[in-house]
Amino acid sequence: MHTNAQYIAFNGVNTSIRVDINGVTSFVPLDPANADYQNIMALVAAGELTIAPAEAAKQGDAAAALGVSNGPD
Repeated sequence: MHTNAQYIAFNGVNTSIRVDINGVTSFVPLDPANADYQNIMALVAAGELTIAPAEAAKQGDAAAALGVSNGPD
């Protein structure tokens, strides 16, 4: 079962889909040759799954994720 699908973006471009597959969170590349991507797109086409848009990145999110400071605290 596929649930909780959401696009993941890098620099404003969708790069993958975060989705729970049978209760396990997976990150699926936007690659038509990828079997998981094919399954997701088939579910979307059948109206059985909706992919939420990527969340807008907040300033500093990438730096925080990398443990980099954006300047003096």
